[in-house]
Amino acid sequence: MQKNKIISILLTCAVLFSAFAGFLIYHYMAPTRATIYVFNADYSSGTQITKDMLTPLQVDSTIVSGGSSGTASTVFVTPSDYAAVIRAGDSLRIDVGEGMPLTTSMLSVTGGSKIEMNMKSDMIAVTIPVDNITGVTNELKDGAYVNIYATDGDTTVMLQQMKRILEVFRSDSEITGVALEESKRESMELINAVSTKSIYLGLIDNTGYQVSEGSDDPYYTYEAPNKETDEEPVTTDLSDYLPEYTDSLEETEAETEPLDGSGVFGN
Repeated sequence: MQKNKIISILLTCAVLFSAFAGFLIYHYMAPTRATIYVFNADYSSGTQITKDMLTPLQVDSTIVSGGSSGTASTVFVTPSDYAAVIRAGDSLRIDVGEGMPLTTSMLSVTGGSKIEMNMKSDMIAVTIPVDNITGVTNELKDGAYVNIYATDGDTTVMLQQMKRILEVFRSDSEITGVALEESKRESMELINAVSTKSIYLGLIDNTGYQVSEGSDDPYYTYEAPNKETDEEPVTTDLSDYLPEYTDSLEETEAETEPLDGSGVFGN
């Protein structure tokens, strides 16, 4: 009897220990959850955000964005700011689809522009004027990669390579300019070139394009020939023909000389 009691106590302790261990494992290893809000239909930009447009969804609170970890609240609209968003009557600045989560970058007041959503955080967007000739084609699209050339008519320089187009601007369906993703130094370089030279874009396939290493590439800088110094005039040497021409002239003069000096030519 005493032995069975001891066994029962040991079994009870083992069960309690297992339950406690399971609780600790779940508490520390199971992902914590957060609530975000997803759109329940497609909506166009400019639509005012209301409660009936959104559905709450449970997700892991830790997310990975751009290779770094963060919390859901740093990217998505969570219950802590959901009420403020609805109360502010903010609207969408982009088109959204069913199932897309609501983020602060989608909001017209706090989210900034479409370009800001697409560019890297340490880069600068610079807009330059181009047309369907200097911009390669009127069908140039957002996300394309281009080389940038600057020319003053005599010298052409490949100013920058593999630059990403953030947005293409059009007027009456005709391309008028592009916004390019630039570093701080490149932005200064590009703005200076636009103000002093003519700018052309060269469309490239970024999946196979090889970046040129500056002046080591013979086509990195091109100088047009100087017509005054680089082209020698074409001349013809007539000295070989002068003696024959002189002899013929002397014979003609001899034939026409008066025989008696009277001024009457002989027969």
